[in-house]
Amino acid sequence: MIPFHESLIGKFDNQQQSLQYPSRFARILICHEDLGNGWIKGSQAYHHNPKPYREFRMWVTSIGEKFLVQNFDSEGLTYKEGYDTIFEWRDDHWHGKSHDNAQYTVDAILDKDKYYVLDKGDTWGSQWGHFKFHKLPA
Repeated sequence: MIPFHESLIGKFDNQQQSLQYPSRFARILICHEDLGNGWIKGSQAYHHNPKPYREFRMWVTSIGEKFLVQNFDSEGLTYKEGYDTIFEWRDDHWHGKSHDNAQYTVDAILDKDKYYVLDKGDTWGSQWGHFKFHKLPA
């Protein structure tokens, strides 16, 4: 089993997917930085404009062999109710699913080299399947 934190922390890029399907997937960079004490600082930016279009914080808590990821604003002050994801180990990867909101769904696959994520809200989300991010070397 790959440690969850080790899989989640790092920089991720969907370059291969965006080049293969440019009309379906923008090239996006994701960064997850460990702040300690269960907090992770996250950002998302388009490759052509490295200024993040989204910044957030995540609070990670272990629940037995599973991990609960709770989402907060960029300062970590406002909890985003309904956006929690629970990750559990399946075969050779961590699998994350939303569990507390019918208007928002997440399906994520995470291991030491990749982060595939499909998230959808009422009026937004990928209609072409998972964004396929690969971890960049440290």
